[in-house]
This record gives sequence, structure tokens and C-alpha cells, in this order.
Amino acid sequence: MTKVVLQRHFSLYPGMAVRAHADHLTLASVDEIKTLQKSGWMPVGSVEFCLAAMIHQEVDPSFVSSYPKPLQGFLHRKIWLDTVAGVIANGRRVFVKPSRRQKLFTGFVWPDEDGQEIALKDLQELEVLWCSEPVNFVQEWRFYVMNGEVLGAGRYDDSDEEVPDMEARLHRAAREMVKQYRDAPAGYSIDIGVLDTGQVALVEVNDGWGSLGFYKGSCSLSEYFNLLVARWDEIVGPFVAEDDLVINLRALASEQNDDLSLADEAADEIQQLRKKIKLLESYIGQPDSGGRIGK
Repeated sequence: MTKVVLQRHFSLYPGMAVRAHADHLTLASVDEIKTLQKSGWMPVGSVEFCLAAMIHQEVDPSFVSSYPKPLQGFLHRKIWLDTVAGVIANGRRVFVKPSRRQKLFTGFVWPDEDGQEIALKDLQELEVLWCSEPVNFVQEWRFYVMNGEVLGAGRYDDSDEEVPDMEARLHRAAREMVKQYRDAPAGYSIDIGVLDTGQVALVEVNDGWGSLGFYKGSCSLSEYFNLLVARWDEIVGPFVAEDDLVINLRALASEQNDDLSLADEAADEIQQLRKKIKLLESYIGQPDSGGRIGK
């Protein structure tokens, strides 16, 4: 059973996907996350909301790389890492975006864009950034990928320019990138664009947990939802249904109206332990009738 906590007033289409396909749905704000149980649900919402949910559930809030090594040959531009201090001191015109803390700010060309330089100067000097040569994309498409299969794609740039046969080229490039990205997560998106030189290039890769944006017409709502679930299950481990003991403990905690209820803590600990057992069983197999470990 898929339990989802959806951020209040979140984007239309992710919200529609969750409402249509979640087995159990709860609405919450960022501030309300701390009142929720410690495990057993998937967050869908903004980056801030999902990161707060991961921290609350004691899940490592890690991201996949925007530029995975197997795909760097598709960039058609030079990329490198530098610090905020290095970028500012260098004075070179460069596209910058966060590296370790993705979505910290939206990528932009330094120092061209008014207002963005304030965001950069507010960061710590040793904050590490991705840097790249500025390029001009005339088309940008997002491809949704689950378990190595391209589910669909949607164009998201503002241009109306059409290039004959370009969509077919983009789909071929996406399939090739998926093929090369062998250590990919279970769910993610690949943004691919067309440069003003006519080259098809990787824009970036986005992790597939609950803040992944959805573009209408790209894939079905059910496929998008299943992608989020596949990635979340990969992050937190195998799903373990709550049994009568855990359910009764949570009911007892609810009756006590105590945020630090011993019963609620016990339910979380039992659920986490069972999840670890299930994961270990998937590695070593179940004991057979003779007491030996099966393969």
C-alpha cells in the first residue's frame, strides 16, 4: 500500500497523479511534517518539503549528479567544479548551479542576470558549484525514465521554433543516454536540448523523488506516479506493511496525544527493524526446511 503525504497547494499535475493513484493520502505543510509518523510514507511536494520529510524520516537526502560521468560525453560543453569565492574572484562569464546541494538556487549565467548575483554572494565562499561554458539551447525536453525504460517526454522551453525530425533525434539520444547510464537510479529524468549549433546535448539529470517536475503530455499520470514510487522505494528500502501490533501501537499513541509517545516510538522501531530484515532476506534468501540458507 502506497501512503503519500502531499504538500498543500502543490503543483496541479503531481497533485492529480497522487490523488488518483495513492492508496492513502494526507495533506500537510512543511511545518506539519514534524507531527507525522517517522516512516512508511512518501513525500510529494517542493524540494524544501521533500528534504524536510527525508530529514524527519531519517532518510539520507542525497541527490544523483546533474552530470553523471557516463553521460558527460553528451554535454558538448566544458564543465568543472569551483567554489563561490573562486567564481567571483575569477570574473569569468560562466553558467553556475549548485553541486552538492541541488536546487539551492536556479542555475544562471554569472554575472549577467540581474538579481541572481545576490543569491550567489549570500552563499558561503567555500560552497561548491558546477560551472560550465555558457551555451544557447533553442529547444529543451524532459524525458522520464523508470527502471531503464523511457516512459515519455515533454518539451518545456518557451520557443515555438520547430526543427524537422528533431523530436526523433532527441528520442534516439535519450535512449542512448539511458543505455550508457548503467548505474542510474530506479526513477529519474533526463533533460535534453538542442543547441543553436544544431547539436543535441544533455542539459541535466534530475533525481526521481517527489519534487520531480511533471510536464503535461509527457507520460501518463500513473507512469509518473510509479516512477516516484520506484525511486522512493529504492531510497528507503523495501515496503513493509504495518501489522496489527504496529497499528495498535499507533492507535495507543494517538489516544495518548503525546508527541513523544513511547508507543509511537516503539511502532517506528519495529517497522524499521522489519524493513531491515526484509532487505537482508532479499540478499541471503529464506532458510529452507533443513535450516540452511537458500540461494
